[in-house]
Amino acid sequence: MPEPEKTISENSDASDGASGRSRFLFLSAIYLLGDMLTKGARIILLPIYLAVMTQAEIGELAIVQAIIFCSWTILGFGFTYAVHKYYVKYEENGDALVSSLWLARLVGGLPFYGLLLVIGYAFSQFAHGAISWQLVFLAITAGYLRGGINLVEFWFNVQDKPVKHRSFTFCQFLLTTLLVIYLVVFKEMGVLGVVVSELTSYSVFVFVSAFVLFRRSLPKLQAVRWREVIGYCLPALPYNFFMWGLFGVDRLILNEYVPRSEIGIYSIGYTLASCLSIFVYSMRAAWLPSFFKAAEQGAGGKQFKETAYIYFFVILFAGLSVMLFAPEIVEIIGMTAAVSYARSANVMQIVLYAYIANSFFLALNKPLFYRQRTGLISMISAMGLLVNVVVNLWLIPQFGIFGAAVASAVAYTVMAVLAYFVSQKVYPFDWHIRKLIPCFAAFLLFGMIACFLPGRIDVWFVLLKLFMLVTFVLLTFFEIRTTNKDQFVFGFRFSTHSIGAAKDSAQGPA
Repeated sequence: MPEPEKTISENSDASDGASGRSRFLFLSAIYLLGDMLTKGARIILLPIYLAVMTQAEIGELAIVQAIIFCSWTILGFGFTYAVHKYYVKYEENGDALVSSLWLARLVGGLPFYGLLLVIGYAFSQFAHGAISWQLVFLAITAGYLRGGINLVEFWFNVQDKPVKHRSFTFCQFLLTTLLVIYLVVFKEMGVLGVVVSELTSYSVFVFVSAFVLFRRSLPKLQAVRWREVIGYCLPALPYNFFMWGLFGVDRLILNEYVPRSEIGIYSIGYTLASCLSIFVYSMRAAWLPSFFKAAEQGAGGKQFKETAYIYFFVILFAGLSVMLFAPEIVEIIGMTAAVSYARSANVMQIVLYAYIANSFFLALNKPLFYRQRTGLISMISAMGLLVNVVVNLWLIPQFGIFGAAVASAVAYTVMAVLAYFVSQKVYPFDWHIRKLIPCFAAFLLFGMIACFLPGRIDVWFVLLKLFMLVTFVLLTFFEIRTTNKDQFVFGFRFSTHSIGAAKDSAQGPA
């Protein structure tokens, strides 16, 4: 049994808490800017895809990208988690640990890469030629190369070097984007052009990764405690696979029940909803290193709780914003398309619930990773995948792409709830539920209204949506409470002191 966390007073060193929150927001902003320039490129490319591809080709691209993601997650072997867990503990051998993991994954992963190729060939035959073996082969190879690039990104992250992290990812996405524009627009290679672009970019950055890592430290395989590292990462490997299943299994099931053009409409809505992940992973990248360090010092529960309040508010606000303006976003993105993608807005709104639930799951599983309960995380994600498959098979035949969207939302919600109860058992700390209930209640209310608003673009609807956003902020970020003198004060819901209390303290007793 791991030792319980050291007791830390909730009121101790408030200035440190404020400083920690400021640093978290500052680093999140840097990661967010980088994500907008990198992951945002995928959104920028959508109008290009819509202009030169049919809905059926968009659907085919969605399936191929799901295969890339599958290969990437499996052939990463969960080594990225070892970087966060052990980099600091290895002290002067921390860089050697990362370069050793990178080399071991590249060479040791070859037999597993070959096995995936065999499975991919069987899948292409099972799909009766719907996805060519050529595309499957290139997709699996691209994912295999991408798995090592992730290690470098996590390496920069654990060192608290967001500028280098985002410079690295930006250069990679810039190269991919330029290649896509050239091969898809000018060479008219369609889906094949997208896959070749990603494969070429990842191939280049394999050499860039080797240069960056080996420049700091050559691999020292004998310095790595492989039994410990693999014992920590191996239970996380099923987690990676199950998370891929949650992301990609809906496309594979849809492929059996609906036309490829419907998958195209679904894919556009799903991809646009994924813009929320820019906020999620930006804050998560800033949060992870500080949480692990605070946990080592015995202040993990306090740091986690204070950061979680800010994290939840930002996610709910960003999610509601995108949900409200989904029709307008789809209209702008689809201006280059020859056919309408208006139904993608409804898919987008439903899938946003899934992304928000997933963001809660990603936050709540941090204590489990710290306690080395990767097996529990895999079990939770396995349950989510099982729910996803069952609900997909139940709803897709009746409701098509909208059934798939609902299935994602249900599965991620189940995972978030399970992660909350399990993390409370493994790493208990007190929540101020009073602070969170107004956030969740307001989001659910306004989110439901957003889903039932007419999809037409209208000035009055835009003004109504802006009013709803302002109301959401007022209901969730601020609160009115009483002092010891039964006086009402107006303050921030997520700070330790209200505005009125701070003012009283500055003026002294009356």
